[in-house]
Amino acid sequence: MKKCTLSFLFLIALTFSLKAQLNQNYESASTLGKKGMNLSSYYSSLQLVCDHSPEYQDNEYIRNFGLRLGYGITNRFDLQLSYSYLSLVDLNHHFCISPKYSIYKNKIAASIPLSFYFGNEGKLFTLSPKIILTQPISQYLDISLIPKMEIAVGGSFERFYSVSIGFGVSKNLQKWAIRPELGLHHKLSSSSAVWSYGLGFQYKFK
Repeated sequence: MKKCTLSFLFLIALTFSLKAQLNQNYESASTLGKKGMNLSSYYSSLQLVCDHSPEYQDNEYIRNFGLRLGYGITNRFDLQLSYSYLSLVDLNHHFCISPKYSIYKNKIAASIPLSFYFGNEGKLFTLSPKIILTQPISQYLDISLIPKMEIAVGGSFERFYSVSIGFGVSKNLQKWAIRPELGLHHKLSSSSAVWSYGLGFQYKFK
């Protein structure tokens, strides 16, 4: 039970997402361009699946709300700042700084978010390297696959791995997008896992 509880707290502390907040991302591989700026809001729901304790078997949900501001340093490099609030957990405040680099325009990007979580039970730092793979379907729709690893900085938790799939829906994806997303997060040494799903909204100012 203690092992499951620690896994649960760490998984919840990860995120989003953005990233997100237990690893929901709500973004594509596109960057903003030099001096471009956007604002994102998002909502996520997380459910633990754990076989170590019956206590966490039945619909253990955590809600996550957040805002993210992005700014284009160059045409290929963005910097993002975000804040998220997670309900029902001790580490319920989350700040994140996310550098994002475009490897292949609008289709492949890399990011290494640095997150800081704090609350009644202390604090936690994580690094979350990820690759964003985006396929534009049309001018109104894109789809993104985002594999990611979660690493606790200076902590004793095991690494967690995750994959998310998200969509961008809009009449003008260059200006704004609604972004539903689904993610699965787990560690290889355990059957404990977290399913996450949510909805994000992005708006580009310039």
